[in-house]
Amino acid sequence: MGTIAKVVSRVISAVVSAAVLGVASACSSSSAPATTQSTQAPVTTTLPTTTKSQAASAYLAAVASANSAADIFNAKVKTWTSSTTNAQAEADAEPVIAAIQAAQSKLLAIATSYPPAATDLKAEVNAYAAVLGDLTSLATVNLLNASSWVQQADGDVAKAGAAANIVRSDLGLPPASS
Repeated sequence: MGTIAKVVSRVISAVVSAAVLGVASACSSSSAPATTQSTQAPVTTTLPTTTKSQAASAYLAAVASANSAADIFNAKVKTWTSSTTNAQAEADAEPVIAAIQAAQSKLLAIATSYPPAATDLKAEVNAYAAVLGDLTSLATVNLLNASSWVQQADGDVAKAGAAANIVRSDLGLPPASS
């Protein structure tokens, strides 16, 4: 396996590890009424609320597809050789990129429905945006810039893993194993 392939494999393994471990809880919805006053009759609006257990379950469900896509991508990376092109690496990364983007949207929805973890969920989304940037730049990695790409990707993955573990703590989940 080429140097770039080894690095990407290590990066993706770390990304997968950052969000995998946990115990799912049953997820049900509940609501709390909020009243809005107008010059006419009062209007009642139902705002969604989520318990910590529900948010934890939703979190695990939100990252499941990304974890699965990352596992598949990691398996592909392990088959790369020095003749694997950047275009192939980029094509192999597309499904995991799409899955992480979908997870980010779901994490933002959880942030809206579970305010106690909102700031940390948004921080995790932002941390994974940097990892997405690393993955989308695979087409530009070459022997001249591979070292700096590796440093950047390693740092971004470490930050994303730390952000994920903060969210996991907020939700009462154990930290991800590395």
